[in-house]
Amino acid sequence: MRPSKQIVLPGELKPWNRVSLYAKVKGFIRDVRVDRGSVVRKGQVLAVLDAPEVLSELSQAQAQLQAQEAAINEQMARFRASRLTYNRLVQTSKVEGAVSLHELDQAQARMQADSATVAVATGNIQASRSNYQTKKELRQYLTIVAPFDGVITERNVSAGALVGAGDSNAKPLFVLEDSRTLRLTVGFRKRLRTSFRRKVRFRSP
Repeated sequence: MRPSKQIVLPGELKPWNRVSLYAKVKGFIRDVRVDRGSVVRKGQVLAVLDAPEVLSELSQAQAQLQAQEAAINEQMARFRASRLTYNRLVQTSKVEGAVSLHELDQAQARMQADSATVAVATGNIQASRSNYQTKKELRQYLTIVAPFDGVITERNVSAGALVGAGDSNAKPLFVLEDSRTLRLTVGFRKRLRTSFRRKVRFRSP
């Protein structure tokens, strides 16, 4: 018969996934759609924020992008016209005395200037698009969603509360836990008095 010895070790069961949810942008809570104990699915809306500054900046970025798009269309039309004029003058200049050299040089200079203007406008529109995309992403942060399936274990906000970045002591809006898979953490000591923690994972029925 094998000798056996029972060892009692302190342990703790923790959810495999646990996250504290904060607001990335500053705003007022407009709507809270879950409460403590609510079972939520990944992507489900938990709360919606109001941030007039974010929406205003998005509108300005959109207007700027539209203005840049209109400008580059106009400048492209000018460039095409000046290029066509220059090419026609080149063809006409093959007939001796039909076009003066000065007139041809002016047409070429105008075409090159229009080409440079188009290049500058292209850079401006790329910057405007990047700015618009950044503002658009900030608007998405006004909607707080669940990153995974789980249960809301803490709710620290109500409608009308001011939340957002900048407050290092702020509590999370929600704490979400997924307890379908648990993490068992056991601590024990060896004779050399060195200690470490062992993690065991199992699924709850």
